[in-house]
Amino acid sequence: MEIRSINILNNIEIQDKWSFYFNSGLLFLVNGNTDATVLLSYCKQRQQMENDNQNIDADLFWFGSNLASVTGLSRRRMDSARSHLRTIGILNERRGWQSRLEFHIDLDRLEEQLALSPQETESTAREEIPMNQEILNFAGKNLHAALMLSYAVIRQKEANETLSADAFGIYWPMQQKQWYRLLGLKRHKQESARKVLCETGCWKERQWGWPARNEFHLDLNRLMTVAPRLAKATTGV
Repeated sequence: MEIRSINILNNIEIQDKWSFYFNSGLLFLVNGNTDATVLLSYCKQRQQMENDNQNIDADLFWFGSNLASVTGLSRRRMDSARSHLRTIGILNERRGWQSRLEFHIDLDRLEEQLALSPQETESTAREEIPMNQEILNFAGKNLHAALMLSYAVIRQKEANETLSADAFGIYWPMQQKQWYRLLGLKRHKQESARKVLCETGCWKERQWGWPARNEFHLDLNRLMTVAPRLAKATTGV
């Protein structure tokens, strides 16, 4: 992927070539399929980069040798996601030199379909969530947990800057339906991912207020202590 110079929590600037952004606005095109959205998010950015670098026509194909490692999708889930994108006419594939599999995203068709998407009023409806190898590794290769963690890093920093701490720290609200609209994850997948994150010791949850609502806290200092390599990875904050 494109090498990006980014600024993270401790203001260290680094270059991270394995980053891409999960675009929640693409969920609409794939009927809420999270895996297909992950793959499409990466492929869309890759296609744009390849077109810009080569400065040729829009039929450019590229070799996706590292798709699984970058997206965190298993072979079965990758095959299913590819099938989904082929069905809606956005992803094209071919066998190139030495029979290697090459890919092409129809960016014009993608933009046409995005123009037909409904306008969301939910504040979390169209987020771009940074994903990278270190986040995925820290989440135990659990893609859903990695997506939730990556969003939580952004949300926690915003909360730290705008909200006042109570006796237990600074928590931010996020309900089940909001997680679903943001990531396409249904209840059982959310709960499974949250269990993984709770085991890291950096992720805290509570039900607060009346009626009770789910609130979350991510200990950013502890996160950087137990996973120092995250201080050298794209977090988007």
